[in-house]
Amino acid sequence: MNTEEKQIKILAQAIYEIRQILSHKLNEKSSEGLAASLAYALHNEAEAILENRPKDFKIDNTLKRLDNLANRYDEEEYFNTLFDKYKD
Repeated sequence: MNTEEKQIKILAQAIYEIRQILSHKLNEKSSEGLAASLAYALHNEAEAILENRPKDFKIDNTLKRLDNLANRYDEEEYFNTLFDKYKD
């Protein structure tokens, strides 16, 4: 495994673990709830990376989930600054 692959897998593992650690905060209207929901929104992609299934990481679907999350937490402007650069 090269350095870039290790970096990506470390981040994916962290997202996956954060999802589990904050699962009791899921959907709360708080910063912890937002963090839990963000990790939950990305955990399938993290798992795909960890299990060497990059084709299962659908960027468009992921960005749609993040848009939905931003709407739910009324954080559209903040999320747009983070993720719009990845949209086609």
